Amino acid sequence: MAAWTGPVPMGLEEIIAQIRSAQEEKMTYIDPNSFQKYSNEVATLKHEVDTFAVRFKNQIEEDERIVFKASSDRNVANDAAFESLDVLVGELVIIQDGDEAVGKDALPHLPTVVDLFRRLSKTCEGAVDRMGQEFVDTTQYGGENRQLQDRLQDLLNQINGDLSGEKESLQRATTWRMTCGENFTTAENQLNDARAKKDGWYEVSAFFGGGGAIDEQVKTNERNAEGCQSTYWEARKSEKYAEGMVRHLQSLKPTVEEQHARLVNLFWSMNAEYEKILNGRKIDERTWVATRTLEYHVCTNDVDTSRDDILRHVIQLIHTTVDQVDDDEDVQRFKKSIENRLLAALGSEKVDELTREKKHLPIEGVDF
Repeated sequence: MAAWTGPVPMGLEEIIAQIRSAQEEKMTYIDPNSFQKYSNEVATLKHEVDTFAVRFKNQIEEDERIVFKASSDRNVANDAAFESLDVLVGELVIIQDGDEAVGKDALPHLPTVVDLFRRLSKTCEGAVDRMGQEFVDTTQYGGENRQLQDRLQDLLNQINGDLSGEKESLQRATTWRMTCGENFTTAENQLNDARAKKDGWYEVSAFFGGGGAIDEQVKTNERNAEGCQSTYWEARKSEKYAEGMVRHLQSLKPTVEEQHARLVNLFWSMNAEYEKILNGRKIDERTWVATRTLEYHVCTNDVDTSRDDILRHVIQLIHTTVDQVDDDEDVQRFKKSIENRLLAALGSEKVDELTREKKHLPIEGVDF
């Protein structure tokens, strides 16, 4: 009886070792609980961003309301003050002696001018304070925005890290599944070969008392084929698991990235809001300083003040450039009217002289 010369089948111990290896590989995959944890964190952060966006929208609306009100109040006060100043200049240019103290009786409109410019000054002062507080309130949103961005970025980094590891696991699982598939194919071929050998000469061998060896070989190959098939399906299961985890992790990224981009856009909106508040505050500050200079002189020294001394302040005031205030058509009209009155009554030489001389002391050191 000739010895068995068919393919050497995989031993059972080798199959078991491969199954254990597959199980160990699977243990390196991300636990489903980790994905659930990520999903919960994404949902929580999205809710926080939604809430933050609503609060910030309300803050912007409040900022815009305050800036608009400050601008409206300032425009109304400016128009009234400069219109009154135009009337006062009409009274001043009638006075012949520019150095003589004018007194209250010579300028009946002076108290009105002082009162209106005081109101304008107070309006600007109040707006500066309100917008200063509003700026502080809005600035706090910048820190909160940064914290949310950092948390989203940290979460995205964690997801990307696990996604990278899971892709490597998927690659190993795919390689392992292909290896198991090849082993299963080899085992099936060995089994089919053994069965073919048995069918071809089993009856002849059995007639002479043989056949036991081939029977045992077929049984061994059947066990090997079953083991390889089981290992293949286990590997395929691992591959499917890894594919699912990669898909699930990738599905989380767009939401996280979208919320991060949303916060970045809100950040630039904040910067625009900061700029708007600061510009409005700067306008009120400059208007405040300019009006206080005139108010200071004419209301504290109104009895001893001369015509030219008052006009120096008037000229300084109308030549002070204040953004947006000078864009007001009414203010431009009043300033132009004042300049025309001065030129018509005093002449350009005297106006130039008053423009160059600065005998008054402007208020300095105002803390904004």
